[in-house]
Amino acid sequence: MEQKRKRCAICRSISRLSPQKRGQVTLFIIIGILLVLALIVVVFVRKELLTTTPDELITTGKGPVADFIAMCIKQLGEEALLKAGEQGGYVTLPAEIAQNGYVHLKTSPFTAVPYWAYGTTRAVPSLPAIKSQIDAHIRQHLRSCLFDQGAFSATNNIIEKSEITADTNLAENKVIFNVRWDLEVQTKAGEKIIDLLDHAAESPVKFKRLYDAAVRVIDVELRELKLEDITQDLIALEHPNVPVVGFELSCSPKQWDVETVQQTVRDLLRVNIGQLRVRGTDVVEFPDELPYYQNHYVWDLGADFAPKNVVIDFHYDNSYPFTFDVRPRSGSTLKSAALAAGSNPLLSAFCAQSWKFTYDVSYPVLVTLRDATTGYTFKTALTVHLQKNIPNREEIIPAVAPPFITETYSDQQFCATRNVPLLITTSEAVDNGKDVSFSEPLAGVNITYNCLQYQCSLGQTEYDYAGMGDVAAYQFTVPYCANAVIRADKDGYADGWTNLVAKPGARADIQLIPTLAFPAANISLVKHYLSGDAQFSAGIALAKDETTIIKLSSVQKDVRTNLPVVESTVVLSSDLSEDVLQNQPLKLLAKADFMYNVDIAVLNGERFSAGYKANWTASWQELEHAQRLTFHVVGQQSASDADTFGLYAELAERSAALPLPELHEK
Repeated sequence: MEQKRKRCAICRSISRLSPQKRGQVTLFIIIGILLVLALIVVVFVRKELLTTTPDELITTGKGPVADFIAMCIKQLGEEALLKAGEQGGYVTLPAEIAQNGYVHLKTSPFTAVPYWAYGTTRAVPSLPAIKSQIDAHIRQHLRSCLFDQGAFSATNNIIEKSEITADTNLAENKVIFNVRWDLEVQTKAGEKIIDLLDHAAESPVKFKRLYDAAVRVIDVELRELKLEDITQDLIALEHPNVPVVGFELSCSPKQWDVETVQQTVRDLLRVNIGQLRVRGTDVVEFPDELPYYQNHYVWDLGADFAPKNVVIDFHYDNSYPFTFDVRPRSGSTLKSAALAAGSNPLLSAFCAQSWKFTYDVSYPVLVTLRDATTGYTFKTALTVHLQKNIPNREEIIPAVAPPFITETYSDQQFCATRNVPLLITTSEAVDNGKDVSFSEPLAGVNITYNCLQYQCSLGQTEYDYAGMGDVAAYQFTVPYCANAVIRADKDGYADGWTNLVAKPGARADIQLIPTLAFPAANISLVKHYLSGDAQFSAGIALAKDETTIIKLSSVQKDVRTNLPVVESTVVLSSDLSEDVLQNQPLKLLAKADFMYNVDIAVLNGERFSAGYKANWTASWQELEHAQRLTFHVVGQQSASDADTFGLYAELAERSAALPLPELHEK
């Protein structure tokens, strides 16, 4: 009753106010109600976030075993993508394709690209079939990736509780590798540390985009016969060495060597097929002084075809199989025929020669699609057919190279067939995008030559090789490869690489970026607690039972892969021996100031207890002479789940108020 009287008194007080003041009071009351409602919504949403985050936090950022598995999945997944890109979507070529030279193109003795179209046959592997092969590759090799290297045999027991299942998602802009593998991680004493069930990794490779573009090329070619039309035009151009129809006033017959005719046709195809471009892709327009190319060598695959950042190249090489016939012929010679005068008195006064030849041609074209953002390539092939000068894919004449008997070679056998000279130069490159940029020769670099699964160690580059002057280089001989990967490595540098077609005259210029390996044993951490007045406590050392995972990646990215130039992960724990710490240094870029993304997680058992998340620019002047590196992390004194997850969710904001990482000379 007393409360009712008080509320009524308040009501009477409001009623005595003027109408204008009563309106103001009412407005304040409404605003207050809205603020209370907003607070309730924020608390509810925050609660929802906190109830969904713990599982993710526990299973995705929990130490080196989970990180190692994710690394294995990414490595195996991208290995499968590389093979699928080189082999027309097949991670492993089916026997009916690998053993049948009529349905694939040998780009080297060890590389085969299946024909997606030969004659009127369309043989395009489906995305589900490709996904299935990628999944199988991950399942087949993931177990050995984790266990065969013995990465954790000295510190942990890893118990398998299920078989491996993989589910690759070939998304539009990336590939996601999802794996379910139930593992229990234990200490060597048999104490359970964590259960790991779902694992994932992803690749920036835009596989589906390239696949869809390749399918469009094949389908439009089967419908329009664009490549046959180009072949017909090249023969009809009446090159002096490629006769078709003609007439000449002469008493001497004209002759052409069939071998020369054939070689000329092949050269015309080799040069001109490579000029074909696809409208809607990343192409360089033909200049105005080449109207013929503008009208005949820009292929329209449809108004809706414009795949972003995709480059499509068409290639025919003289080493590819080629079926050729021209009629009428006299053995290995083409001859004109004398024009008969008959009873015409006008023609009897002079001699005339005429000729008309028809060509049958079948050959393959390699189609290479490249993602300009990652450098990833996808290859397929198709055959082109001309019969009696007319585009015709019916009743084809097979174009096939002699069968290659041995399909499986060792690295040693492959590397023994070196017959292609390849000049390789190496240099040190430093560019922080701001105030430092230079490049200079770098000798003593180890060179490795890779062609699909084969690898050859070539040797090292030399300064002033063969009197070339201020350059580090070496000319090696290598086996032919349609898409060789040249890798260069040297202590103190991030590995460099490039890819090319290894053929006579090829040259590879590889740049290596200097790095600095900071010993993990010289890294220390200082923990600060956040007090209620938004002030940090004095720093204290981490507890002995706390484990720290430091992830560092450069903001600067490799322009070819769009990935950080350096990425490094260090695990610090009192349980790790000095030898283990020495073998996992923190890698940084050298000889200039560079910015890094720093992500630190401190775990107490299985719980997140402290961390740091911020960008840090390391001064080379300090880093070059530094002996110790100190990171500051922020912790939460409260042990409640809500406070712990709140710290994790706001880690970047709280880290901004911490001291930056510190480099010390002593």
